[in-house]
This record gives sequence, structure tokens and C-alpha cells, in this order.
Amino acid sequence: MAVQTTPSEPYSSIRPPVDPVCHVEIPSGYEHQLAIPEFRNQVQVMLELLARRHAEADEDSMARLVDALVAARPIRTVSAAELQLLTRGVDTVLGGTEWLTADQVSAARAATQQQATATNRANLANRWKNEGRVFAITRGGRDYFPRYAFDDAFEPLPVLRDVLRAMQGRSSWGIAAWFESPSSFLGGQRPREVMAPQPKRVLDAALDFVE
Repeated sequence: MAVQTTPSEPYSSIRPPVDPVCHVEIPSGYEHQLAIPEFRNQVQVMLELLARRHAEADEDSMARLVDALVAARPIRTVSAAELQLLTRGVDTVLGGTEWLTADQVSAARAATQQQATATNRANLANRWKNEGRVFAITRGGRDYFPRYAFDDAFEPLPVLRDVLRAMQGRSSWGIAAWFESPSSFLGGQRPREVMAPQPKRVLDAALDFVE
């Protein structure tokens, strides 16, 4: 007499097809034992354990196969020259302008307005960022805002909202790098250098850049 069972848990989606049924022959003369619930339950538990061991063995085989395939594939590493270019790019972004904390932005604007409240000073710059009016890079878990994003009264330049909307989906470091890079559309000038006096040209340059 044959008793069969299947694993109590579903197979992983990456496991190759296997026969999940375990067959066990019950010796002649023991068939009547299966009518006893306790005996049948014990057999069922044992068969489930055997089925699970069978499934785990297949999973281990698949894991070894994946490891072998990954090891055989080439991996692209960063060369010393590429790393130097990346480092130079970060240095250019950080050194091209002043970077201000949220508190510094809020304090500077409050000074120009001759007013300052603790609540406004703490939340102003972050609120502008959340509204999409400015952007910030994060360093050491802290946000830093570029000085060129603000006018003399430390209000966000209106065109910056449109530029950020055009560059939606790009990282803040990528946006900062664009502002710091000479643009052929702007005659070799950096967007940050002409954003205040020529906002439309900078917006046009941003739209040209993302197309």
C-alpha cells in the first residue's frame, strides 16, 4: 500500500520543477494500523518531513547553481581614472558655491526681514524643499542648500522651481553637478552663474539637457 503527501509549504518561485510527492510502501499486514488516527498522523508527519528535506535539497542545488552562474559573469569595476573623475566632480560641486544648512538659510532670511521666530527659522528651508522650490544635497545625514538658489533676500529664485520640475527624477547630486557644469547652451557658462540675471535661458538649458 502506498501513502503519499506533499510539502505543507509552497515551493519557491525560483526552484526548478520537482515532483513534490513522496511514495512510501506500507509493509503487508500493517494496513490496519492506518485506521488508527494516532498512527496515521505519525506517518503523515514523517512523510512531510521527508518531503521538506527533498525540497530543501533542491533549493540548495539551485543556490549552488546561481552562485556558479554569478561567478562566471564579468563584473564592472570602477577604474582609478574613473574614481578620480568622480572625486573631482564631487569636489567641483562642493567647492563651486557656499552650502548652507537649513538653520543658516532661515537665519539669513530672517536677518534681511528684521524678524526671526524659532519656529520659522527651524522649518522655512525644509518647507521650501518639500514644496519643490529649492533642493539640497545630503552630507553626514544633514541637508545643505546652495547659495545660488536664493536671491539677496534669501528667497528662492522663482525659476528654480521650474528647473527642478524639468529635472524630476534626478538625484540632488546630479542636479548640483548640472548647475556646476559649463553649458554649451549657455555659451560655456555654468547655469548657477546666470540663473539670477537670465532665468529663462537657464530654464531653456535645463529643458534642452533633459530632452
